[in-house]
Amino acid sequence: MRKKPDKDRCREMTPEEVEKSGKKKALDLLSRRDYSTMALKKKLQEYGYQEAFINTSIEYVRSFHYIDDVRYAEILIRQKKGSISRRALLNTLREKNISDEDIVTAMEEAYINEESDESPEEETIRSLIRKMHYDPGTIESVPYEERQKLGAKLFRRGFNFELVKSMLNL
Repeated sequence: MRKKPDKDRCREMTPEEVEKSGKKKALDLLSRRDYSTMALKKKLQEYGYQEAFINTSIEYVRSFHYIDDVRYAEILIRQKKGSISRRALLNTLREKNISDEDIVTAMEEAYINEESDESPEEETIRSLIRKMHYDPGTIESVPYEERQKLGAKLFRRGFNFELVKSMLNL
């Protein structure tokens, strides 16, 4: 059973104890999973740490490279790039308060090894068409209504309207 944060506990400690406790809590949280800088900051605020101690804790874990927004963004991109569009990925990263500079760096890194003639978006759409049990090469033979439904699924995932329309021959 997880313990709930005890915000009053920080008030009873000396500043040195709070600082040490904040660093330990940050390391403990990062040992379970990766966090963006802002997500870790919010988590430490939930535990009742003051802003100064939170910043000290974040700088401490950053000094060991335990927290890195570019790496966090790259991991998220690799996990999701086969199922959602670039635009949806950008929105997801922005929701996680990753800076635009870090997003650009992570996107370049994640898509740098793509040596295909088609765009990453086209490749992802073809992959999703296959997952939906259609052959991208013979999509014209699929009834128009089914292609419309397939197109609607892809639009909802954030893919470019014109690109989906042309790939599905709508």
